[in-house]
Amino acid sequence: MATVAQNSLSQAERRTLDRLVAALESELAADLLAVWLFGSKARGEEAGPETDIDVLVLTRRGSREDGELVRRLLERAAGAEGTSPFAFQAIVHSPEWVAERRAMDTFFLREVDRDKIVLAGSGGGEFGERIPFTKRGPEERGSLRARSEEHLVEAQECLAAAHATLDRDLPSRAISEAYFAMFAAAKTALSEEDVFARTHRGVWHRFHQLFVATGRFPAELHARAGKGGEERVKADYEAARYAYEEGLDAVLAAERFLAATLAMLDR
Repeated sequence: MATVAQNSLSQAERRTLDRLVAALESELAADLLAVWLFGSKARGEEAGPETDIDVLVLTRRGSREDGELVRRLLERAAGAEGTSPFAFQAIVHSPEWVAERRAMDTFFLREVDRDKIVLAGSGGGEFGERIPFTKRGPEERGSLRARSEEHLVEAQECLAAAHATLDRDLPSRAISEAYFAMFAAAKTALSEEDVFARTHRGVWHRFHQLFVATGRFPAELHARAGKGGEERVKADYEAARYAYEEGLDAVLAAERFLAATLAMLDR
């Protein structure tokens, strides 16, 4: 586990977190179980102006009310130190949530556990254990790990949203949702290989290595996902407008991509 000395926080950012922790300890008392810094700042990576300062706060309830309290206290701490509250991303959960995510061996909790810096409370060793990844045997073909099922549900929901927005004659939004359906499908397949990538480019690179280059997945669908990514960036960030026919093509491509992924995974 990393130490405070290894992080890449500025002095003002560190003081903001100190204020936040002190306020949380005062407000929540015994209901505050842990505060962890995680992500790129905890890893000590060089951070750009858009890099979030990620904090996980564990409370006994992990409730929405606790989340609202953390948000208010964070805004107050940031204001006192002259930092932007929008530079911080604080999420609130319960120890039961941590135990559940560890049992599923989610990539998120795996990285948090590896990189986290304990700012207050427990290091979380008592909040459940990670079940190590093991390759599935032939008798388990056709079933997905729980974490992979989550990615699959995300893919299906994005595809449904793509259809819904296209039906409302919003092809640019449909293109964006269609791309994210393919992206989530790719993460589903990678999850089954115990592979995680933080970036879009990383996901597609590893997907190509493991599935396209080996002949397990159609190259033309992988290329169509790349085109979909370019269209999505233009739609989301450059206000590009697309015709209905272009949106329909993207949605149908996402359907084919998801179907091919499920076939590859024997689902």
